[in-house]
Amino acid sequence: MTKKAFKTFWAWQDDAEEKWLRKMSREGWGLKHYNWFIYTFEQIQPTDYVYKLDYKGNYADDLETYISLFEDSGWDHVDQFQNWHYFRTVATSTIETPDIYSDTESKVKKYEDLSNVILTVLLSIVTIFFIIVLPADFSFMKVLQIIYFVLIGLNLFTYVSLRRKVNRLKQEKL
Repeated sequence: MTKKAFKTFWAWQDDAEEKWLRKMSREGWGLKHYNWFIYTFEQIQPTDYVYKLDYKGNYADDLETYISLFEDSGWDHVDQFQNWHYFRTVATSTIETPDIYSDTESKVKKYEDLSNVILTVLLSIVTIFFIIVLPADFSFMKVLQIIYFVLIGLNLFTYVSLRRKVNRLKQEKL
């Protein structure tokens, strides 16, 4: 039996997403697939799976090596969406919440890579807006202008939130 759930998390809310996935597995629903805010779960025996999300900034040149590195450390690769990878392992009584990051620097790099992607998208949208959309004088362009304002705002909000998380992690490290 499978179950689909629609749920949204911001890019910097991976901790909250991991907690929700863990709660679902305790209720007997193991993540099977993720695609654009739609989570597909398969019914399982209720298990205390710890889920971790990793953002892999570079593309699939070394994907097999990347996944086998995690599998050698006891993590199962559940799914991949864009550059996000979903891993899980069973919580044990000795290590209740294992982590895929052994140091803060790796975690900081994950969010810096992600914020750089968001910044690139943001700059592209802003450039298109100022070159093409803003000077156009067609009525349907008003709708496009509003959409662009929303996209710019969302990307800017995401970028700033990711940078705050990076700074907070760096402060915790000190």
